Amino acid sequence: MSAQSLEPHCDASLATIYRRIEDLLEFGLLRERTELESDGNHYRRFESNLDRLSISLDDGDLSIDVDRRDDAPDRLRTMWDAMQSGWD
Repeated sequence: MSAQSLEPHCDASLATIYRRIEDLLEFGLLRERTELESDGNHYRRFESNLDRLSISLDDGDLSIDVDRRDDAPDRLRTMWDAMQSGWD
C-alpha cells in the first residue's frame, strides 16, 4: 500500500501517516519498495513485515513477541553479515 491509499482509511493527516510509516520502518515492522512507472514517476510502497505478533499479560507481566517475515534478500544479507563477522 502507499501512504496515499492509507489516508482514506485512517483518521490522520498524510503527514502523520508518513511519520507513523517511518516509525514502523525503523522498528522493522514494515518493508519498503520503490515502484517505477512507465511515465518516469516512482512510488514508495509498503507492506507488513510481520508474521506474528503476540501480546500477553500474566500476573501483571507484559510480554510481547514479534515474529518477522524474512524474504530471500533479507536471508541472504543475514548470512552474508554472519560470514563477514566470522572473518574478523
